Amino acid sequence: PTLRPSSPTSSPRPPHQHSNPTSTPPTHPAPLATPREKVTFVNIPENMINDDTVSLLSPGPGYALTPRLDKKGKEALLTTVQENIAAMAINVRWKELFANTYSTKTLKQHLKNIAPFEQTYTRAPPLADTTVENKLGALRRDLINITKTAEVTPNLTPKQRTALRNLKNNEDLQISIADKTSEFVVMPKEDHIRTTTTHLDNGNVYKKIDIPQDKLGKQKYIDKLTKTLEDDVNSTFKKIAKNRNLPQDVTNLLMSHHTTLATARVMLKTHKYTSEQIKTLNPDTMKTRPIVSGCNSPFHKILWFVCHILSPLMNLVPSHLKNTHDFLRRIRNITPNDLKSLTFFTADVEALYTNINVLTAIEDVMEFAKENRQSISTYGLHLSDLQELLETTLGKSYFVYNSQVYLQLLGLFMGTNPAPILATVKMWKLEKFSVYVDLRITLPTYSRFYDDLNGATTNRRKAQQLCNLIEQQDPDKLIKLTVDYPDNQN
Repeated sequence: PTLRPSSPTSSPRPPHQHSNPTSTPPTHPAPLATPREKVTFVNIPENMINDDTVSLLSPGPGYALTPRLDKKGKEALLTTVQENIAAMAINVRWKELFANTYSTKTLKQHLKNIAPFEQTYTRAPPLADTTVENKLGALRRDLINITKTAEVTPNLTPKQRTALRNLKNNEDLQISIADKTSEFVVMPKEDHIRTTTTHLDNGNVYKKIDIPQDKLGKQKYIDKLTKTLEDDVNSTFKKIAKNRNLPQDVTNLLMSHHTTLATARVMLKTHKYTSEQIKTLNPDTMKTRPIVSGCNSPFHKILWFVCHILSPLMNLVPSHLKNTHDFLRRIRNITPNDLKSLTFFTADVEALYTNINVLTAIEDVMEFAKENRQSISTYGLHLSDLQELLETTLGKSYFVYNSQVYLQLLGLFMGTNPAPILATVKMWKLEKFSVYVDLRITLPTYSRFYDDLNGATTNRRKAQQLCNLIEQQDPDKLIKLTVDYPDNQN
């Protein structure tokens, strides 16, 4: 089969989506193998880090420390467990009550039940039916009993605990997590700051805002800017909510108050270097991935709401891979005959998030939402309202790093809620009029996970041709792809 829909304007069926009962993902997938040591030291002399520190960090960020279960520690743990059980029970009861539906009167509670931001008060729901209540009661008893009788063996040695305390008190070191490899990166704090500021000095992508240089003046400027952004988004949403007759308590739920400006950081791409190169890297040329966290930012609540509305669109993009099992399912559905004389290749979209024209990306996702209007619930809003909210928020991409304010001029924050949706739909529009319709391309499989695409073809030239055709569809000429075609095909 080839990836050619009947017409460019139709929504093509995802390739190889037919049912296959033998391709059900395993209930307990086998754990992936990981390196024994998951820590990298950058520009750190070997004599500055002792064996105990290496031993402490080698298991990586995913290594959980056992809690101290003395009398006081167990009491605190038991309190936490009971609070979490109570919160979970409230969540279950509301879900049972709504049964995946809601009315105007219960819309606020429905949104509170799924929102990721904390609420100071939530109304207790009525009890669920007897079966659910019995299960909740049994779960509570079991978890409390397990907690009361739990005994754990400390998984850090005394020397490692000493190393942990020393790292906490060392203000000259920066400990972060590497991009993709999920390992600790330890480097001098000055080098880390220099690497980050060098990345942010790119005047084509970021604008450094002139602000007062004294500490008090900086904070006043940041507070004033944050309040201005709050007022802008609140004013826009209030107007929309009034026009669409949203309940006042729903409007209040999504209002922004006492927020903080989005903050930036970088993740180091240690996988781009050899073990010898990583020891003495120039901070000014280090490869990084920028992340801007919007948690508790002025736009956090509204962008979560818009993202929640638009998220079902992700399932409607034929090329989009949901996870590893989705990829394996597609591969299993290809016959050996279809793959005869072909080689798998991958391609990477260079800096996808920061190479997207925000306004055209918003238009693309709104167009896609209009095509699939029956697949999303807008809670009484119009698609034009969602577009206005996106333009109000994504058009004012201010953030702070090291007490300095920046404005992102191009692209989307990697870290903001709607960015993955807009990027996925943007790439789909380029693919829709190239990969899926061009008669020069006959691939048995093609898929993409955000900025990483893959397919199977006969040679590198064909793979490059595919990428060129995708690039040519971008009206802004910002999307660039780098092909990785294996030299060894055995």
